Amino acid sequence: MDLDALRAFIALADTGSFSQAARSVDWALSTLKKRVDELETSNGVELLRRAADGVRMTRAGELLADKGRAVLRESKTVIDAVRALELSNKLITIELPLGLPPTVEQVAHRTFRKAVPSLRFRVRYNTGTFDPTTDASFVLHLGPVAKRTEASEGGAHSDSQPPPSMDGWLHTRVAKMNIGLAASKSYLDAHGTPQTLDALLGHDLLVWERVGIDPMLLPCQSRPEGLKIVPVLVSPSANLIRRFAQADDGIAFLPSSRVLRFVDEKDPLVRVLEREVVDHFELWMAVHSSDRTGSLGALGQALARLIKSMYVAPA
Repeated sequence: MDLDALRAFIALADTGSFSQAARSVDWALSTLKKRVDELETSNGVELLRRAADGVRMTRAGELLADKGRAVLRESKTVIDAVRALELSNKLITIELPLGLPPTVEQVAHRTFRKAVPSLRFRVRYNTGTFDPTTDASFVLHLGPVAKRTEASEGGAHSDSQPPPSMDGWLHTRVAKMNIGLAASKSYLDAHGTPQTLDALLGHDLLVWERVGIDPMLLPCQSRPEGLKIVPVLVSPSANLIRRFAQADDGIAFLPSSRVLRFVDEKDPLVRVLEREVVDHFELWMAVHSSDRTGSLGALGQALARLIKSMYVAPA
């Protein structure tokens, strides 16, 4: 994700003019037009309509601009929080779950570096579980979806896990994410798109493995017991599963990468049986409880909001 391109697109949405937008971001007019064309290509939808008197945003363009404003606003908050740390040449360790869309890591890194160019980063990966003994400054980890429980008054409320504070850490819910089936268009053109669970069993299946969950059993809406499968590939790395699916090696069960797309996803996967085979999990941010009211806590909260703003439809 290129935040400069996002800023230029928002300027175009605000002014309705390529020339005015180019002046506002100090770009050449030809550069701005080229980058907007790239945005439309990468998103696969028409973002604007050109006319003699300027441009008009389509509904998709308006949505992208609205989400983009939130991303830029939260990135500024992160920049302010990083600068408040005053940690010149500090090595900051960040721990992430395997398979988080690369866009998230790129934006976080670029935002940090823009704030304090002397900062250095170590990125480590986990399988989604949280280890309270980690020495990381920030930890992104996975958790179950909030469950609906009956309140004493008879109403319903959400009971999210893990709790807000656990093992000396403060946990903030970032977003709810979907897991489902997807395949490349070329694979589906060659092998057909399964319309039923029985038809799905005739395809090579690639499965993202989660801790404590049987990868040989797909969650299904019509079958509470799940669908027993024999996958050709199982891995805790969602990015590896995604790469195999993009290479036409089968139909993948993996987390959605529905973050704001710019030029980093030119060949998105096609969803398969999305109403039948689906599951959910939550993404959490953890910082030390002792840092809750300090500069590290403020940065952790700002980073959580930035990541949440990047998702197309965060819950």
